[in-house]
Amino acid sequence: MRERQPIRRLRGSAVMGALARAEDGLMPAGGDPQGLGTIRLSGLLESVAERHPRRLAFGDQPGREVWSGRPRIAWTYANAQHIVARLATFLERLGLPPGAPVGISLPNSSEACVALLAVERAGYVPCLLPVSWSEEWLGRALEAAQISAVLCQGCLADERPA
Repeated sequence: MRERQPIRRLRGSAVMGALARAEDGLMPAGGDPQGLGTIRLSGLLESVAERHPRRLAFGDQPGREVWSGRPRIAWTYANAQHIVARLATFLERLGLPPGAPVGISLPNSSEACVALLAVERAGYVPCLLPVSWSEEWLGRALEAAQISAVLCQGCLADERPA
């Protein structure tokens, strides 16, 4: 069994700040860096972004402002692909081993979609964690799945700090 490292929680504001500072290093087009003939979800996003950059890719549901404290987001395929690439670069710099599980504890939002694609693009395994779980349940899940990093939101309404 490998030695446990401290869990890194990456709150929404930390992730967005890291995105602003990350370089624009992109993986090979198509999302198939090893030439295995498989297409990953992030590769599909990149392909659609090349053909239809201005089409809407992700949009938040009404009422987001109430539970997140931030305005609704609507991203085109080009915007989403750019953000996925930058977040993937940030995640790669964490130094986790290839194929490591990375937790995603986000409500159903455009950020959750982008986070899932970025984790996959970085070569890690996205591990969805319900935002409704207690700290105890989350701790058990993190330990059982050997998750070393978690993408989460800074707060969820007034009662659910990250």
